Amino acid sequence: MVGEHVTHIKMDVEGAEYDALRGAEKIISEQAPKLAISIYHYIQDLWRIPLLIKKYRNDYKIYMRHHCNLTAHETVCYAIPRGIGE
Repeated sequence: MVGEHVTHIKMDVEGAEYDALRGAEKIISEQAPKLAISIYHYIQDLWRIPLLIKKYRNDYKIYMRHHCNLTAHETVCYAIPRGIGE
């Protein structure tokens, strides 16, 4: 919706995360939503997704967490704007 503020973006789009983030550049740059982006589909996503996020806004704190249970292995990049939770 026009005029809405985006506060959180969560992505697990089966390997299309990098391209989806490129499409969300304006929203990320202007609104600084919290991000939770899957980075386990391609090995290069471990570094290229955090670098892309930092290119859009270098004030994000970047965290990575590997979530694992008996049926799935997932690594997620979390990007939180500075000032949130400090």
